[in-house]
Amino acid sequence: MTIGIGGIVSLGGGSAGGAASGIQTLNPGNNIGPTVQINGVNGISVTSPSSNTILIDGAGLSGLIGNVSISGISRNLVASYSALFSSLTSGIFSHNFNTRETIVQVYDNSSPPRVLFPDSIVSENLDQVSVLFNRPQTGRVVIHAPSGINLGSSSVNKFAQSFTNTTSVNINHNLGTDDILVQIKDTNSPANIFIPDKILIVDSNNITVSFNSARSGKVIIIG
Repeated sequence: MTIGIGGIVSLGGGSAGGAASGIQTLNPGNNIGPTVQINGVNGISVTSPSSNTILIDGAGLSGLIGNVSISGISRNLVASYSALFSSLTSGIFSHNFNTRETIVQVYDNSSPPRVLFPDSIVSENLDQVSVLFNRPQTGRVVIHAPSGINLGSSSVNKFAQSFTNTTSVNINHNLGTDDILVQIKDTNSPANIFIPDKILIVDSNNITVSFNSARSGKVIIIG
């Protein structure tokens, strides 16, 4: 691997005999070039560098929970967690993302897998989500905690808006796309995720969420 940037502090390996892999830290300091900090990431490579540009190849990434700081712009990376379960009626899943603003999707074990709608999904705390079914289920739970990542042509952004005692809420998210994921949480502590009567995608920047009775909570949109 060739890296054309000065001021490299460490490249994988960790301490002697350590198990770390991939690039741990690049810190040009006062040298020319951007600063990149990668924490807890395995299987990443840096290729084809040029002035003020680093191409990060994340095809083999794992453990992607950390921050990227490039030329003074810091963004949280998209964190992803998945776990298999078998004959489960209720279970707690520890994603350790330190946020309640997560997107939870549940699949069965068929091929191709189908989306399951649990009886309840509860945000137990900042690091755990519980899933409950009305009968035993086998499958996989996927949990995302996206927040404003923008690397090259790939972009994922998050928008959240609270609402109070309403049967309909109009949301101007300004994400510029109608390819979005929408999730609704109530105001309980811990919060429950619930399904509204209808979600209308008005255009690439606006949606309307309707309920069959007045509700309070928060809408989270990923796009």
